[in-house]
Amino acid sequence: MEDNKLVKADFVVSLFLITFSIFIIVQSLLMPKYEAWGFYAMPAMTPFIFGFLLLFLSLILLGRSLKGGGHRIRITRIQIADALRSSEVKRFSTFLGAIVVYFLLLGNLNFVIVTAAFLFSMMLFFKGAKWWVCLIISVLTAFIVWYVFNRIFLVPLP
Repeated sequence: MEDNKLVKADFVVSLFLITFSIFIIVQSLLMPKYEAWGFYAMPAMTPFIFGFLLLFLSLILLGRSLKGGGHRIRITRIQIADALRSSEVKRFSTFLGAIVVYFLLLGNLNFVIVTAAFLFSMMLFFKGAKWWVCLIISVLTAFIVWYVFNRIFLVPLP
């Protein structure tokens, strides 16, 4: 039998992922449809497939957690307070905040600069390597991604 905490965590995560995957599927269906391109070339195809796969896997996770009794959850205020004070939640919140800042800056500043700064800050935050190694990797990665998409695939980036 699986650890009771893991089964309960799987239950909560599966509900979140099911909701998120349904959101992805609905948003992909609301995307513009260009009938002349054919069904396979529509912009909504990739997010729809990924959303459907995520929904399928989330339902499997939900089934396993229900089978293990993960739906029997009692959450107290003390548990919520402890969870909010945990280092994992603080790290996740910092990372999520950085993604939001990256998203907001993406169309307003140069792609290479914003992406390199985001990658560099995340590598430093998660202690990926020495600062100068993080700087080299982040600048090279951002430039290579920009170059490949703009020059080879002819897909303009913001």
